Amino acid sequence: MSLIKKLKTTFRKYLINPFGYDLVPLKQTFANENKGARQKSSASKNDPTNSLVRYVELFGEEAVRERRFYNLGAEASFKHLAWTVINLPSEHYGEEYMDISWDLMSGKPLPIEDGKARVIFSRYTLEHVDDRSVEHFLVESFRALTRGGILRLIVPDIKIFYLAYLAKIPDVFYRPKQDLETFPNHKFLRNPNLASFEQRFLWWFASNASELHPDGAPARISDQDFRKAFRELNFTEAMNYCTSKCSLDVQKRYRENHINWFNAEKLLQMLKDAGFANSYLSGYGQSQCSILREVNLLEARQPEIGLFVEAVK
Repeated sequence: MSLIKKLKTTFRKYLINPFGYDLVPLKQTFANENKGARQKSSASKNDPTNSLVRYVELFGEEAVRERRFYNLGAEASFKHLAWTVINLPSEHYGEEYMDISWDLMSGKPLPIEDGKARVIFSRYTLEHVDDRSVEHFLVESFRALTRGGILRLIVPDIKIFYLAYLAKIPDVFYRPKQDLETFPNHKFLRNPNLASFEQRFLWWFASNASELHPDGAPARISDQDFRKAFRELNFTEAMNYCTSKCSLDVQKRYRENHINWFNAEKLLQMLKDAGFANSYLSGYGQSQCSILREVNLLEARQPEIGLFVEAVK
C-alpha cells in the first residue's frame, strides 16, 4: 500500500469513524440533496460552505454531529445534514419535513438545551405570530445559544410596503396567481389586486383583520378606520392598532397569514430586550458567520422584501 493510501486509511479510521459517519458518502448525499439549489446558483460547485468539512473546521465535530444549527420555520425543501429543522406540522409541513415539532405560539420552551446552539436561523416566520410569541422566541434563543452563537432573522421589511401604500404603487402588492382565481375562495373574499390600497397593505401585516379575509377577525378594519388610525396616531401606534384587531384563534387556522410587522428599530429593540447586547442590521448574503452566507441554501426566497438582522450572544 502506498504511503498516501496508508495516510488516508489512518485518517478515516481514527478521525472520521469516531465522528460517527464517513465524509465521502455524506458529501455525496449532501451534493444530491442540494443539487437543485446549486443548479440555480452561479457560485462555484467547490464552494467550501457546501461541505460538512467546512462546518467541522469552523464549529468542531460535536456541533456538527449533534446538528447544533437550527432552522425555525424552514420550508419543506430545506435539507442539510448539519441542520435541525424546527416547525409545526400542518397540511403543508408534515412530521417528515422536520426534526423537532414546536408551536411558536404555544409559549412553551424552545426544545434546545441551554447554551448548546451554535446558530439559530429564521426566515419569514416571525410575521406569522404576535409580539408576545416573538419576544418569547427571542428570549429562548438567547438561552439556547452558546456564547458567541449567532441568531439570524429575516422578516418582511414593513417600510417597503408602507412606502408603496403611500405612493400607491400596485406592483409591490400584486399577486399574479389571484387574477386566475374565482372569488370568494379559501384565501380571499375578492381579488386582492382590485382591492383598495388600505386593504392590500393590511394584508401584509394584519391579514385576518382585513376585509379581504374569508374567515377573519370579528372586528374588521375598514378603509375609513385605517385612514383614521394613521391620521391620528403615530406610525407605531397605528400599526399596533391594526395588529391588535387580529384574532389569534383565526391565525391558528390560517398560519400562513401575517399578524405582525417589523422595521429595524422594532426588531433591534426586541433583541436588546431579550438580552442580546450585540445586534445589528445585515443584508442579503451578508453575515459574520460564513455558513450563513450560503444564499441558495438559506435565503433564496424574496430577498428584495427582506429585513435582515443578526444578533450575537
